[in-house]
Amino acid sequence: MAKKRSCRRTDEENAAHSVAVRVRKMTDMQITEYLEEIRKKAYEEATDDARDTNKAICDSCAKNMPVEKVPTAQDFIDVLKKEKIPGIGAVTINKLLEVAKRYGFIQQVVAG
Repeated sequence: MAKKRSCRRTDEENAAHSVAVRVRKMTDMQITEYLEEIRKKAYEEATDDARDTNKAICDSCAKNMPVEKVPTAQDFIDVLKKEKIPGIGAVTINKLLEVAKRYGFIQQVVAG
């Protein structure tokens, strides 16, 4: 296959080519620093997105709570059950419930 002439490359292809040439000319240390910089930026963006998502979920939960009542651990578990938050299913809720009971945040109901 023949090499594509630079005059026939699209702007997108030219931009990709420029980055590739710049990376090929870097030393090992420069490449390592460049990749670390990219990783840090991606991590910061992901962290910011997660904060925004968590704030939205918390705001949604707060709207469903009565103002005069101080929320309890049981209220928290009930909101988790009702809100259907992605990644928090029945198994996770049951594990949280067990821990809350074990450490006394929720009183265990004794049948008798």
